[in-house]
Amino acid sequence: MTRFHNEREFNYLISKGRIIYYDDATADANGYYLANIDFYGSGFDLKYSFGTSEVKYYIDDYGNNKFVGFHDGYNFDPKPWGKGRSYSAEIITRAYGMLPGNSFAIYFNKNIF
Repeated sequence: MTRFHNEREFNYLISKGRIIYYDDATADANGYYLANIDFYGSGFDLKYSFGTSEVKYYIDDYGNNKFVGFHDGYNFDPKPWGKGRSYSAEIITRAYGMLPGNSFAIYFNKNIF
C-alpha cells in the first residue's frame, strides 16, 4: 500500500483529474460521497499512472465539494474493449497484466474508505 506524503500531492491529483463523475454519487453514513475521477485526458505523468480512480468528498454549507480522500487500485484488470479505457490504455493494461507482479492500492485518508 502506498500513501501520499502530503495534502499538496493530493490536491495536485484532484486538480489534474479531467472529469469527476458526480451523477451517481450518494452519501455514505458519514456524509461522504464517492465519485470516479478520470485521468486519461490529463498530462503524461498521470494519464498512464492512474487512469480512473475514486475520490471522496463532502458538500460544505455553501454547496461546494470538498475533497478529502483518494483511492486507486492497481490490479491490471482487463476491461471490455471500448468500455472504461481507451484502446491504447487497454493494450498497455493488458500487457502489464501479463508480467509478474502484485496488485497494490494508493490512498489519501484511507480511514474514510
